[in-house]
Amino acid sequence: MPPGTFEIEGEVSSYSVSANKWVRFDLKDGDALVGCFASVWQLNEQIADGMKIAVIGYGSIYARFGKFTLNIQSVRLSGEGSLKRAFELLKKKLEVEGLFDSARKRALPQFPARVALVTSRDAAAFTDFLRVSSTRWPAAEIFHMHVGVQGDAAVADVVSAITSVGSQPDQFDLMVVTRGGGSLEDLHVFNTEAVARACFASRIPVVSAIGHERDVTILDLVADVRAATPSNAAEIIFPDQDEIKALIRQMAITQTRAVDRRIAYERARTALITRAADQWIGSLTQKTQFARQRLVAHGERLTQRVTSRRESVVSAVRLLKSLHPQEILKRGYSYTRAADGAIIGTAAALRTRKHATQVYHDGEVTIEATI
Repeated sequence: MPPGTFEIEGEVSSYSVSANKWVRFDLKDGDALVGCFASVWQLNEQIADGMKIAVIGYGSIYARFGKFTLNIQSVRLSGEGSLKRAFELLKKKLEVEGLFDSARKRALPQFPARVALVTSRDAAAFTDFLRVSSTRWPAAEIFHMHVGVQGDAAVADVVSAITSVGSQPDQFDLMVVTRGGGSLEDLHVFNTEAVARACFASRIPVVSAIGHERDVTILDLVADVRAATPSNAAEIIFPDQDEIKALIRQMAITQTRAVDRRIAYERARTALITRAADQWIGSLTQKTQFARQRLVAHGERLTQRVTSRRESVVSAVRLLKSLHPQEILKRGYSYTRAADGAIIGTAAALRTRKHATQVYHDGEVTIEATI
């Protein structure tokens, strides 16, 4: 203890808080009683009337009243009853503030790679956790943060470790705070407000594994996940590598079967499409051949028709040619033409004219009419 300070143990009475910052109470033991004074920030424990505590402080006398008062520097709970009472008081306080709210609790990563382990290297919890984690998921990196887990100095150790790890979300996937079982006094470090608030402020998930399954601490209530034991914490955090390997093998088999089924389906589908294509091509070939035959037949009919028409035209031309006056003249015929160009078709018409022209195929002859 610092010079000038001393420790007194007794039962709390007349506990009061004024202006939400000044704490006054009496500490009594039998017939003796001493007044105590502190600020709310100096109280490291939740206290109430009837609790047995030990305080460290220094005395002072207020000249105005001539009263001796003990100025409190720290409080230590004494006796299991006081520890239980302090537990309930703190639990009620933090519950009202929402520190236990399940809605704020975070899920753990499925395959954590970097895990911070906050515990004592001398604790059985340390070796239990490492043994189980190395068996289940040896690929994970475990970063041990050595702290005291019992005694007055342990609270500051644990708070410092949780605060340090919890502020490095880029370095750690989660943290485990653990220790083995013990009495209520042995576990008291994890029932303190400072440790609870450090856990609440962590930026990474926190797994609490304090004591045995029957032991429930304030830290368990604040943490994102509570494990019954240190070994159980490792089981909760890390997947079983054998189960994962078996799952991967089963997935590979399932995927292989699925691929085989897909290949068989695609082959059958391809065969079906091929048959349909062959049938379509065959049908198209038949239609093409039929169309070609029709086209050839149509061409032949058209050729015949053109030939027939050509012959008709030739015949018509021949007929027209044969009917041409020049062609008739060639056959020995002639005609008589008057001087004015009119055709003289009768002898009577010729008698009325003195001169006329007789036209042959190879020339003309002037004739005179005789009456």
